[in-house]
Amino acid sequence: MGKTIYTRTSAGESSLRIPCNGIYQLQVYGASGGGYKTSNGGRGGYAKGNISLNAEDIIYIYCGGRGSYNQGRVSGGANGGGRGYCYGDSGDGGGSGGGATHIGRKSGTLTNYKNYQSDLFIVAGGGGGEGGFANYYSKGGDGGGSTGSNSQTTSYTSGTTTGGTQTQGGQGEGEGSFGQGGNASSNINNGGGGGGFYGGGAGVEQRGGGGGSGYVGGCISGTTSMTTGAGSSNANGRCIITLLEADTMTLGTQPILKMYLGEEEIFMGYINNVAFPRMEV
Repeated sequence: MGKTIYTRTSAGESSLRIPCNGIYQLQVYGASGGGYKTSNGGRGGYAKGNISLNAEDIIYIYCGGRGSYNQGRVSGGANGGGRGYCYGDSGDGGGSGGGATHIGRKSGTLTNYKNYQSDLFIVAGGGGGEGGFANYYSKGGDGGGSTGSNSQTTSYTSGTTTGGTQTQGGQGEGEGSFGQGGNASSNINNGGGGGGFYGGGAGVEQRGGGGGSGYVGGCISGTTSMTTGAGSSNANGRCIITLLEADTMTLGTQPILKMYLGEEEIFMGYINNVAFPRMEV
């Protein structure tokens, strides 16, 4: 049930003015990590939760950018994806991390919420970038979820590259931090960490990057869920906002229409030219 009032599938930021008092469901997917083989980039995570918002509130949505691949240093995906590094030939690993997707009351990337976490509603973590080399690729870790996944181990990789958690960034060549995946910097084929509530670590010794973690602490308790790796391969982050219940007649600046069905009084409102009942959508 409910009426979808907003979707976004491209990387970057946008704002939304809330049309009416009510309960809204927020769904976010993190972006995937990059790689020579795009399927080796970690998938973004998924998070869902409900929140009570008022008419005319302004919220900010930032969808993560998918990681990329090239020889040399590779910039991370928008909103916290960590830098990858492909030192070898074209076809070796070294993709960058995918960015997180978040919704909150402040404009800007997720790192802007470090000292304003009470304004943050929800986050889905980005996937880590691919590491390794031809025939021995190390898949990046998937984004969270409460915890991002570690990157894949192969017979030609060593060391440990971990995903972000609810309290700290992932470990690796470059450590993840709040809102930011770890950056690969050495002359070897390491993947960048995925962005997230806490970002994943960058790869160590030809490993992929770890996935970033998700967050639902700003949503109504009992309405939340998080899933690691539920996003699509080779994809930007995305967001879906659904109006579940309009709990008052206050529909922002939109007109109110009162109707009767027999002797029963029914209140309707118009939001973007679509009619909604007063109490249930």
